[in-house]
Amino acid sequence: MIYNIITYEKIYILIISFLLDILFGEPKNKYHPVVYIGSIISYTRKKLIFIKNEKMTGFFIVFIVILIILIVSNFILFFSNRISFFYYWVKIFLLSYFLKCTFAIKSMIEPAIYMYYELKNNKPFNNNILNIYVSRNVIGLNHNHIISCIIESISENYVDSLLSPLIYYFLFGNYWLIAIYIFKSISTLDSMIGYKTKEYINIGYFSAKLDDFLNYIPSRLSIFFLFIGSFFLKIKYNKFNLFSGIHTLINDHKKTPSPNSGWSMSFVSGVLSCKLEKIDEYILGYNFNYPKLDDIIKICSIFFYTTIFTFIFFIFFIYFEINIF
Repeated sequence: MIYNIITYEKIYILIISFLLDILFGEPKNKYHPVVYIGSIISYTRKKLIFIKNEKMTGFFIVFIVILIILIVSNFILFFSNRISFFYYWVKIFLLSYFLKCTFAIKSMIEPAIYMYYELKNNKPFNNNILNIYVSRNVIGLNHNHIISCIIESISENYVDSLLSPLIYYFLFGNYWLIAIYIFKSISTLDSMIGYKTKEYINIGYFSAKLDDFLNYIPSRLSIFFLFIGSFFLKIKYNKFNLFSGIHTLINDHKKTPSPNSGWSMSFVSGVLSCKLEKIDEYILGYNFNYPKLDDIIKICSIFFYTTIFTFIFFIFFIYFEINIF
């Protein structure tokens, strides 16, 4: 464990950050630190255009962005640690806000519910809403593939938009802010330049490899959390097929281009007994039918209950660590 002293304030921060997300969702772009990370990446890339070797450009983008995040996050920690006792809860809310900005709950569920009702009422589909979830070209996709997009993205984003940040929050003790924002920087780099296209395959090489490395263990641990969350399908919808989830996971987790995303997506494909397909790239759960409209509600339920369990799990372990060690 990498830490100095773990105190109850880590539990307070975790609980308040969860409540901030559930009540308010994502802050506006001008108040969102991850948006500024994206701006730093774009600016750095433009300034390094003189480097002819694209892999070297990508390396320096990663290096400069991480260096800036190290400086800024250290300053925030330095400032917060010097807030007097009288303003203790100001510090707690400030740090809770910074933690909240590294994960997404409400903004994962609400667009999916919106798309569910749009599809259910046969309204003209807004591709911009779907692009919240996916970077692929969504023009011309039929309903089966739109629903598949939603299920795939929520399943995958549970890992890099929730579980991974909380794992790094737990592991790095008093230095969690530094660790978690380095993780978010690499995750943002990967989402901006980490593609296997002609334009990005070299410049995004280091970003993609680092993101794969940092999500390697969380993606595999996600099966434990998703299993608990999926169990609520049995209670709410009388639908829970653990055997199918494990069978599909074993058979299909290597079919995605990413070494990590296939784990959560293939398990969910099996639990929901639905085929998930990204055209010309992969099919998960090949023997199943395409997902039905109600599967959007089911994946939102899985995500919500899995999220609740995830927070309870980390609160418990932080509490256990405080009182045992």
